[in-house]
Parts: sequence; C-alpha cells; structure tokens
Amino acid sequence: MRNRESVLDNLEKLYREELNRETKPNVSKSRLEFDFQRDQIYLEMLLDIRDLLRVEKKSPGAADSLLEKAQKIRQVARLRK
Repeated sequence: MRNRESVLDNLEKLYREELNRETKPNVSKSRLEFDFQRDQIYLEMLLDIRDLLRVEKKSPGAADSLLEKAQKIRQVARLRK
C-alpha cells in the first residue's frame, strides 16, 4: 500500500505538469489550482478513512470495534466541513 506522502506527491506532480503545459489555453490557471486543492482535500479524506479502517496488530482485546471505527470516520467527516 502506498503511503500518504507518495500519493499526495503524485497528485501534485500531475497538476504541476498540467499547469506547465502551454497546449490548453482554454483552461485558466486559477481553475486548475482550485481543482488541485479540491482533489487534494478529497484524497486526504479518503486516506484518513483508509488509515482509520486499517487493521493494526494490537494486543488481544484492544482492537477497535466496527462501531468505534465508524464513529472515528464520522468525526473526520465533520472536521472536513
């Protein structure tokens, strides 16, 4: 599984390449920057959810229940609004 930094770096690389292209004069830089920020937020939320659902090796009896994981996801979703 790719780590968070690798995924976000790939996203940034794609947008920088597109921003530097001269072949698409119809696309404004401000629109491209907005799209990048929006996609970065979406991607970070998905990575947060992935991290919350990841099964970690814990001592017996210390594992989070599915309900606890759902509550954590709900908290993350509230923070992003």
